[in-house]
Amino acid sequence: MPFRALRWAVPQIVGALALIVMLGFAPAPGGALLLVPLDGSAGLARAAVDRGALIVDRGPGSTLVVRGDLGILDWPLLRHGVLTLGAPALLCGDTA
Repeated sequence: MPFRALRWAVPQIVGALALIVMLGFAPAPGGALLLVPLDGSAGLARAAVDRGALIVDRGPGSTLVVRGDLGILDWPLLRHGVLTLGAPALLCGDTA
């Protein structure tokens, strides 16, 4: 009997943890965004600034922390090989 309960509990726990992690990286309205270059960092700052982003700080590695409108930045930057995520303070420092 305990095996059946465990068999259903594990996927639910994993799903809940995945949702919590995804929400942690979901950008808050007006919050900081973490720009992650997928194919190198050449031109990352220029591509972001050209689309109205304000550079706040460097993130970990070759990433940038910016403030800007996710709707304007997301798809154009993705086409340039840049992934746009929410910038959690835990990973990027306090950017407020």
